[in-house]
Amino acid sequence: MKSGQTSDNNLEGLEHRQLMAAGTVVSLPFRLDFNATIADSIVDKDGEGTGLTRVQANKLGTEYQPALIDLNTTTGRLNITSTGTSSAGSSGGTDNTQANALETQFDGTSSGLTITARLIGPLSNLASSYQSAGIYLGIDQDNLIKFTAINMGSGTGSQYLQFKDEFDTGSGPVSSRSDTLNRVSIGSFASITTLDLRIIGDALNGTVNAYYSVNGGAFAQFGFNYTVPTSKQAQFFSTTARTGLMVSQKNNAAPITAIFDSFEITAGQSLGNRPSVTATRPANGETNVNRDIFIAADVNLPNSGGGVDTATINTSNVKLIRASDGALIGGVINTTGGGDAIVFTPSSPLAAYTSYTFQITHGVKDTTGSPFMPYSATFTTGNTGGTVDTSISFTKTAQTLTQGSRYTSLAFGPDHKLYATTIDGKIMRWNVAADGSLSAAQQILTIQNMNGGHRSTISIVFDPASTANNLIAYVSHSDFAGLELKEYESENLGQASNWTGKVTKLTGANLQTGQDIVTGLPRSVRDHQNYQMAFGPDGKLYISQSSMSAMGSPDNAWGNKAEVLMSASILQIDTAAIGASTINVRTEGVANPYNPFAVGAPVALYATGLRSAYDILFHRNGKMYSATNGSAAGGNTPGGGGAAALTNVATQDDFLFKINQGAYYG
Repeated sequence: MKSGQTSDNNLEGLEHRQLMAAGTVVSLPFRLDFNATIADSIVDKDGEGTGLTRVQANKLGTEYQPALIDLNTTTGRLNITSTGTSSAGSSGGTDNTQANALETQFDGTSSGLTITARLIGPLSNLASSYQSAGIYLGIDQDNLIKFTAINMGSGTGSQYLQFKDEFDTGSGPVSSRSDTLNRVSIGSFASITTLDLRIIGDALNGTVNAYYSVNGGAFAQFGFNYTVPTSKQAQFFSTTARTGLMVSQKNNAAPITAIFDSFEITAGQSLGNRPSVTATRPANGETNVNRDIFIAADVNLPNSGGGVDTATINTSNVKLIRASDGALIGGVINTTGGGDAIVFTPSSPLAAYTSYTFQITHGVKDTTGSPFMPYSATFTTGNTGGTVDTSISFTKTAQTLTQGSRYTSLAFGPDHKLYATTIDGKIMRWNVAADGSLSAAQQILTIQNMNGGHRSTISIVFDPASTANNLIAYVSHSDFAGLELKEYESENLGQASNWTGKVTKLTGANLQTGQDIVTGLPRSVRDHQNYQMAFGPDGKLYISQSSMSAMGSPDNAWGNKAEVLMSASILQIDTAAIGASTINVRTEGVANPYNPFAVGAPVALYATGLRSAYDILFHRNGKMYSATNGSAAGGNTPGGGGAAALTNVATQDDFLFKINQGAYYG
């Protein structure tokens, strides 16, 4: 069947093929010379595959009109004819009825990606207002950047190249520059034999630049550099970015046929799997926001073990901007211990009824060096918050003897001295005066000495039987790695090793004698480890054992490690039963794995399903309570019990639990 004759049955088949190919992401480099029919692609009036895999949708559902597409494999040309009346027929205007914008999806996450098409002249048929042909990069007809040959008036005096962005939020397309600034003259279209149009995009900086070559000459750059709005960059430069060919008319101009000789996409320098922000609190577009808020960004971390690099979260890369005048708002920028969120806390309450934009630039990186996709979110405050209760105040008194260490827990000993553990394995001890001031600082290095160096030390508790003259303390610690600590960068703290958790008993006047009572506790690759301890009313020691993953199933952010039998739990340790021995509780990868369910097991599972219960408290009612640290977004949950497994789950809240023996908390 030739010359535009298409039966209803054949058209139905063509539309089916269009839908089949719509999800295709082509491999780069990708080139079409239009000299052969391509399977599984958009077909022309004769059922020949053009090689392009999608048609950009319009609001009327008339985007695909194969009768106006003609692939001539003999000449190696693709002919596309425009259609439309009045303002219809283009992506401009609120009508959004562009037809036959043929496109394909590709991985646009590289720096220096190049899109090139060759138009065959002469282009003298572009003789009426807003007849145009060229290439585009964009999400859809309401979010695109186009580079076209266009007649912007009537006759040869209005023939230009136009490089223009169009974004439509419902009231018609808006461009960042006027039409007079978006165009350049290249002389009469009648003298053109070939016109090469090229777009070069940079996913790192979010920029798009245009270049052109007339009649095989050298490429010239269009007159300005364009930066995609921050809020759009993640879509324009995604792993399913879209680009294609377009021909349009409007204002009752006659149809035109554009002849394309080739179309090519080449990748630039790969930026790898780029982390990104998935959501913020407050959300983009949220109104009536409390003036006392902090801004928390949930992040997607696609690189194994790659948390947020704390060295890159600074005022140059993470900003809060007052929308009315661009003023920067001061504040404190931070991340979590595991580097799985970005938090901005303003230094003072925000102004009432004011719009602010929160921005994260590509200068923020994960610990593998991969830059974040730029992100922005705008919100507007209400009038709640912002007041200070002056009836409550505190006096801050600096303790000069405590400066310069990262403390993880505090405990008063039976000798009435204050003890503190540090993240690198030290124990500090001070005398405490009646006014709370500290003196006689002493550093205890027993844990470091027993293990040949630094240890991630989290908790210290004293045995109820301990006295001022008979100190008995227990310390929890594990592999000193997987931590975001700038002062230890020279030690190259990579992913921590599993099964390195310990509980050590310390005795002596200076806690100088140590005995490992429990070894082989689970340890995640990052900051999830064996946490705080507490003695219960029954005289047994309880310890919070954290999870290996974000939400129960392996994920990139946590090194793709599976949960193990004794992770994400609270353990009960019978110190009296252990006595002078050492119990290895490793449950996998050893000849005799430990069984916490065995009768009389000195280390037993007390409660399970607790992701990251940092602390344990026994109330005077005899009940145990624990607050769990919920996960940032992007984790995976296991299936089971009638529930389906989930991936890329939204942020998980923190919870306060009353812990019952034998209970499972999810």
